[in-house]
Amino acid sequence: MYFNKENYGQNVQYLEGMKSNKKNDRIAEYFALYANEADAFCRLGMEIDYDQSGQGVIETLLLDKLEFRNGSVHVLNTITKNLDMKAVSEEFLFLTEAVAASGVDVLVHPFRIFCRNGLTLPRHLFLPTVDILKRYGTAVELNYHTNEPPAEFFQMCIENDIELSLGSDAHNLYEVGELYGHLKFLHKIAPDFDLSTLKH
Repeated sequence: MYFNKENYGQNVQYLEGMKSNKKNDRIAEYFALYANEADAFCRLGMEIDYDQSGQGVIETLLLDKLEFRNGSVHVLNTITKNLDMKAVSEEFLFLTEAVAASGVDVLVHPFRIFCRNGLTLPRHLFLPTVDILKRYGTAVELNYHTNEPPAEFFQMCIENDIELSLGSDAHNLYEVGELYGHLKFLHKIAPDFDLSTLKH
């Protein structure tokens, strides 16, 4: 919404955030498209990025207009600069808490950043992440987009009464509502889970 493809690809949203002079604000265009295409069954939501200081890359006025807010950790300075896992872990938990504390409904694809950077899944971060989610009452997304959900983490979430959000993370129309894998995964890790309790 705020940065063109080139600047986003260079992580300007993360490095400079809303203070950047490279912003290319397309909010008005987005709302015009939404008003033209939406019907009574649509809910307006967005996935929000966070800069390196933990601030959401979104204007407060826009945040208040959203009916559904996803928050994500897409970039870590410590991964791009070095592979000191202590530093990576600290930055990840700092940003994850910033996401939850900002009041989003769902923390999305929580550990995908490690997969995308060829790093081993950080199991030592599962419990601290669960603690953050529980503290702020934030749900967590089950997502298969370039990502294999860690069963151990999601079992911990279920055991701690953390709500799950099933997200297709659709980047093509054919992916919208593609949730068979999610339901199969839930049946595997929680065979007694009552699928009739799922909300949409």
